[in-house]
Amino acid sequence: MKSIFFKFCFFIISTTNVATLFSQDVYYVNRTEMLYREYAPHVGVISELYEGEIIDINSPFVGTDSKGVSRVVVKTENGISGWLATDAISVKDSVALPEEITEKRWTHSYYLDVLRSGKKETLFVYEPFWRDHFYEYKNKYGNDFYNTWTELAYTNYMTITNIFNTFYDLTNNYWYLINGKIEEKNDVYQFFAICIYKFGYFTESELNKYFNVNEKVKIALCLDGDYLEVFVNDTHLFTLIVLDEEIEFQFQCLMENNACDLTHITWPRRADGSMDYPPPEVPDNTQAEQSITEPVEIASAVESQENAVTKSTTRAGKESMPIWAWIMIICGGAVAVGGVALFIEKRMH
Repeated sequence: MKSIFFKFCFFIISTTNVATLFSQDVYYVNRTEMLYREYAPHVGVISELYEGEIIDINSPFVGTDSKGVSRVVVKTENGISGWLATDAISVKDSVALPEEITEKRWTHSYYLDVLRSGKKETLFVYEPFWRDHFYEYKNKYGNDFYNTWTELAYTNYMTITNIFNTFYDLTNNYWYLINGKIEEKNDVYQFFAICIYKFGYFTESELNKYFNVNEKVKIALCLDGDYLEVFVNDTHLFTLIVLDEEIEFQFQCLMENNACDLTHITWPRRADGSMDYPPPEVPDNTQAEQSITEPVEIASAVESQENAVTKSTTRAGKESMPIWAWIMIICGGAVAVGGVALFIEKRMH
């Protein structure tokens, strides 16, 4: 997978104290863990923190090392500051997200439809940016930018944990968020989060209006088998699927060679056993390749999108549907409409 250099760097984000924005929440160390001088552990240990110690996340910094461990700067009750792993931090009285969410990598569900089509240009149906604006940015950034849109259009994955989240949009922009206390009702997990950093070449990103640095947003998660529905400020933002190595590898092959082998893919299922994107009976890689400068209209993509339980990857209409209606559709009616509506209303005020 193509990696953007900044992902493994140290970020200077802002001067806002996260603890101030989440003043009602108490953060503590959930296991014995080392406090480091920098986000990369080879720099040296400051001290050892013990389970139950109260801390503040009061720093404008976050870092992810080469092994994928994310750390933030915290301050202990004794006034010692250092880098602590985000998964070693918990919030008092917070519900823990299930491991089915936190232990997996997630990506946009429509990547399966791109794979089913056997044509990389199918991505334009969902991410028209690559067709319409990529070369504008290449001209803007010059020789240091990527040569082709397929170098960027790989399967990005998102991580969602009890404290720290990474969200990617359609164009490799990404946002880092710190969570407050998590509450659960009828298998829907809701919490407020603060965007502490965002990066992106592409300023046209629609997610910019949802994730502004130092602003709180309300997030709701509904797990449905291998699918995860994500809501931000009561808007259904996207549907995610579990990303395994085979899906990732075949998507990369498709982007590089305009061909892929779907025979070994394990297609994700919802809790009731259904699939939004069932595997094709006969993979079709024989259709003529279309120019990346022309719009793409693929019948299979449209048909599967119409038959999907959710149409989360399309933009039109999703903002107008209330969160309880989405959850009722997605989670098979497992949520009591009145209970969720009342719960959300209380969290809004």
